[in-house]
Amino acid sequence: MTSNPTYWTKIGALFDVLQKVEGISSSQQIDWITNGLVVGAKKEMRQSAYTAYTVSYCLLMDVIAGIEEPKARETAWKTNFLEFFLRYFPSDARNPYLEPVYHAVLIEVFVRMKNKSPTLFNEIWLEGCNYNTMMVFHFRDEKKANRGEWDFRNWINLTLPLLHRLLEGSVAGDNTVKTETLDPAVITFLHNTSLYFAYIVRHMQRDHPGGDWPEAMEFFAYMMEDPLFSDCLVHVDSMASGLKAFKEYIAQTPAKMDAILRWGPFLRVAIVFCRLFSAEGQAIWQSIVDTTTSTGKLHGFIRNSVIGEIVTILKPSYTYLKVAPGVNESFAREAAKVLNENKDPESDEGKRLIELFVSIVSFRGTYVTQRSLSIGILVSNETAVAMVQNLGTDSKVLVPIIVKLCARDPRFIEHLLWSDHPESQTETGNEAKYNAAAWVQSLYEQQSRDR
Repeated sequence: MTSNPTYWTKIGALFDVLQKVEGISSSQQIDWITNGLVVGAKKEMRQSAYTAYTVSYCLLMDVIAGIEEPKARETAWKTNFLEFFLRYFPSDARNPYLEPVYHAVLIEVFVRMKNKSPTLFNEIWLEGCNYNTMMVFHFRDEKKANRGEWDFRNWINLTLPLLHRLLEGSVAGDNTVKTETLDPAVITFLHNTSLYFAYIVRHMQRDHPGGDWPEAMEFFAYMMEDPLFSDCLVHVDSMASGLKAFKEYIAQTPAKMDAILRWGPFLRVAIVFCRLFSAEGQAIWQSIVDTTTSTGKLHGFIRNSVIGEIVTILKPSYTYLKVAPGVNESFAREAAKVLNENKDPESDEGKRLIELFVSIVSFRGTYVTQRSLSIGILVSNETAVAMVQNLGTDSKVLVPIIVKLCARDPRFIEHLLWSDHPESQTETGNEAKYNAAAWVQSLYEQQSRDR
């Protein structure tokens, strides 16, 4: 066979012509494709593999879609396509040669299939959903034999890009789905996908309420972080089962927050929930903040990187996340205590703790006017001030922290100065930097004298 992609494009055009010739049966065309083109595609060089497989399987599904008798059509796709489709999902059965293009080929085949025969498209997609459901059961039943867990990555890598292709033309400028323009075939696709999503979420809620199924939790997070999937979940009626499972799962998490927070993907899921449902999300976020900042637990959460995971995921733009105003005295004291207990600010652990402290302070909120702050994302502005003040002027980490805050958030230093010296209030960011720098210099000189 040739490794020229143009050759396969011409083959595709030739078969398009053959399909219009009378007297050539569908079974004969299927035989030519499966025993000719597909065999040839398997022997192709890597640079032509994508084109070869895409042409071969698109032609195959075109022929199968043209079979009018439902039973014969079902027999044809189950015999000639199903194995190729399902072999994509289990990682231990994948063909390394096909690996780089496997999901891309399937996406092209499914998009073409949806356009040619929406019924066939959704029959096969439902079969894939059912197969993945069955395999989750199978793998978890054999976990004792060290088989491991079902790998959801292949499902994600196929489903989300396919969803984006299917939604082309139905996405508004703000990246939301125009539900009124959705094709009926896409609505059915979303329904079948939602059933599988709901199954995984409910299974996790029932058997792993503390989040101790990391593969499924990662699946959950990746699916919800996709803006088009989450928008469809909320606004497309055919996905009601998935939405119901999602909200029920989140609703039960506050009672298990201490355990579930140890699984990073949950935080990503919770943040999406807070964005989608501001009223219910406020209670969930406050539960997360209360758990991570509660007395007696903070030290452990800092040491095992739970809070580090939170500040890594957070972004200043997540203004829909809010914490109650006022000073959380216990958190401020314990955070300062953890920093001061580290005897070597220059060690890797010392640097990590300093960076974490600065990051927490940075999520205190953003300025609305010169002298007022919005409510903080992770800590209130008052708590951030108390955190720094609780370090004490003799703390070994105070100067490194203030230096970092000067660079990252000079307005906070200005606010810190206001809290102790109202007469030092300034009107511009440049003046804030000047006063902050002067204060750091005075702190450094004081510590030098004390030593």
